[in-house]
Amino acid sequence: MNYRKDFEECLEYIETNLKNEVSTKSFADYLGYSIFHFCRVFHHYKDMTPMEYVLRRRLQQSILDIKKGKKIIDIAMEYHFETASGYSKAFKKYFHNSPSHFRRENSKEYECTLGNEQRQEPVRIEIRTIDSFMICGMTMHMDYESTAFSWNMTAFWDKYDGENIEERLYADINPLKHGEVGICIKQDDNNSQIEYLLGVIAPSVDTKLDWTYYTISGGKYAVFTTPPVNMQEDDKVLASTVRNVWRYIFDVWFTSSGYCYDETRLDFEFYDERCHYLRDSVMEIYVPIK
Repeated sequence: MNYRKDFEECLEYIETNLKNEVSTKSFADYLGYSIFHFCRVFHHYKDMTPMEYVLRRRLQQSILDIKKGKKIIDIAMEYHFETASGYSKAFKKYFHNSPSHFRRENSKEYECTLGNEQRQEPVRIEIRTIDSFMICGMTMHMDYESTAFSWNMTAFWDKYDGENIEERLYADINPLKHGEVGICIKQDDNNSQIEYLLGVIAPSVDTKLDWTYYTISGGKYAVFTTPPVNMQEDDKVLASTVRNVWRYIFDVWFTSSGYCYDETRLDFEFYDERCHYLRDSVMEIYVPIK
C-alpha cells in the first residue's frame, strides 16, 4: 500500500482547490478511501486534520492577495471564510498579527507551519496475534472535519493529567495489567466524527461506574515500539516521537512491508510503565493488518 503516492496526489489536489468548496469527503472520494480511514491516515501523515491543513494553506496563500492590495472582505469570501472578521481572527491566530497589520508592514514574511515532516524508525517491529480485550476510560467527542481538532486533543490530554483521571481509573477498575490505551473509535466508515477514548484494560463491565467501555478486536497487528527518549529532561519528547513513528508507518513501512491496513479493526496506542518519565521511555503502536 503506497500511502506516500496517494497523499502526495491528495496534497496537489488540495492546492488546486484552495478557492473551491472542499471537505474531508471530497478528499476521501478523490483517493477512493472511506472518510474515517482517510482522516486517520492524513492526521498521522501531516500531524493535523485535512481541514486544519486546508485552513493553513488558505491563510498562507491569502498573504499574496494582501500584498496585491485586495480588500480583506474579498479575500475572506474568496477563501470560503464566512465573514471578514472570521478570516482576520484565523489569520491572527496563526500569524499573531492581523491582516491589516501585515499589509502595513508588507516586508515581513509570515510563516505558518504545515505540520511536522520528521519520520522516526521504531526500534522494534513485531507481528503479533492478540485476543480481543476490553478497555474502560474517559471519552471525548471529536470531529476530523473541525479545524480545532488538534487543540481539542491537547485539551483532552491536559484534562486527563490535570484531573488525575489515571489514578481514579486504577482505583475504580483495579486492572490485572498496568497500561493505558488510547484509541479513536469511529461512528462508521463514512463519517468524520469519532469518540477518543483513553483508558485502562478492564477485567469486566461495572455499570455502576461512570466510565465508557469498549472492546478492542483481536487479530493480527503490526506492533511498533518507539525509540527510547529521556522524559526526565523533556516530558513532551515522547509525544513528538510517537507522531514521528506514526508518520514512518504510513510513509515508509506500509509501502515496503507487503501488508495492508485492515479497516475492519482500529489501531491504538499502548502506554505502560515503560513510559513513566524514564530516561529511556518507550510505548507501542498497534496497527491492524492483513
